[in-house]
Amino acid sequence: MAIIQIRFWTGENMKILAAFLTLFVLKVQAAEFTLATITSNIDKDQTVFYLETNSEGAVDSMRYVTTTESGQISEDTYFTLEEVLDGGVVIEERAGHEAVRLLLKDFDPQSGGGVILNYLYNGVTSSRKELHLKLAREGERFFLTNVKDELVDCIYLQGNWIRIVGLVGIRNILARSCAP
Repeated sequence: MAIIQIRFWTGENMKILAAFLTLFVLKVQAAEFTLATITSNIDKDQTVFYLETNSEGAVDSMRYVTTTESGQISEDTYFTLEEVLDGGVVIEERAGHEAVRLLLKDFDPQSGGGVILNYLYNGVTSSRKELHLKLAREGERFFLTNVKDELVDCIYLQGNWIRIVGLVGIRNILARSCAP
């Protein structure tokens, strides 16, 4: 009987078992996906925005890490999915104003959904604008797209300056693929 079992787990059957176990192990591991790199003409900082999944592959949390021009980490912030779903989270604050707020709309932790960057256009008038993106999933991988389903992995904030007053907000947010 032992000889039959050994023969059963050799050759092609062993390859199938190894492939199954590899897929199983990959499936139950949590993962972190880099969604976008965020830069601006306001400062020289660079922020990398991450999405983290749980062992079932569902979105669990979001995180962003900001580094200075010299490469030092100035901020490493983590938000649970529940925090983001509960009215959004402020990802940038300047001079007591919510400069950028991240919101989710029609969101499913397994497949993604709408991502809204609500940003301060003019702090003097308190006017705000929004950029609408989508968090999509293909296989085990999550990524951002614009409303035309084009990949977005670079986000660039353009400052809104008024003469004499200076920086009052964000004039525009450009979202595109980093690839040329």
